[in-house]
Amino acid sequence: MQWFVYEDRSAEKLSPLTLMRPVFELLCGREELRRRLQRWFPAKSWGAIVRPWLAPVYAEEHPEAMVNDLTALRKGPTLLFNGRWMPEARLQASDVTMDNAGFIDGHLA
Repeated sequence: MQWFVYEDRSAEKLSPLTLMRPVFELLCGREELRRRLQRWFPAKSWGAIVRPWLAPVYAEEHPEAMVNDLTALRKGPTLLFNGRWMPEARLQASDVTMDNAGFIDGHLA
């Protein structure tokens, strides 16, 4: 299974912190959301959907990631995570199924 973390339109509300990096790369606690996801969901492949002007630099910094590659979403089962989501506790793989979606305060997590 692969996973993608994405930025939604509300990521720009965190400006100026997010002008030069994706929202999921902001340090919150001891690490970024992307690092947490890599630890919690080790996968052969992962990707990121970022704002267009960040894509070239992010792809260079993370050559293993599929950056803004929407065709990769069709390659198999894919978990999608909103980049603004900050989990309160460790997410267990058993908490996630491919047939549901998680919402926090009405926003897709």
